[in-house]
Amino acid sequence: MKKDDKLSWGATLLFFGLLFLLKILGAATPEIAHYAFDTRNFPIVVGIIFLIFHQNRSLGLLLIAVGIFSRFDYLMQLTNSISKYIWPGLLIAFGAMMIVGVKKGR
Repeated sequence: MKKDDKLSWGATLLFFGLLFLLKILGAATPEIAHYAFDTRNFPIVVGIIFLIFHQNRSLGLLLIAVGIFSRFDYLMQLTNSISKYIWPGLLIAFGAMMIVGVKKGR
């Protein structure tokens, strides 16, 4: 594992560990807890952490896009015929970007 991989994953785990500890201790206000523990926000937070700490910015941008699309589906109330294709499409795009990135690195 590369140094920037360890740093970005370590920062992510540290952030979420502290967040859960604040929840257990009751130090987070109900408003903060509502937004912090909404799973649709997790990809956005992880994406921002990866943009800050990781050398390859594409993973951070993709995670932020996943978070925005999960929010878009909720806010805009897309019909089932469209929204059911968003997650598979994003996962396919993410997998393809990772495979292409591995081939470039060799």
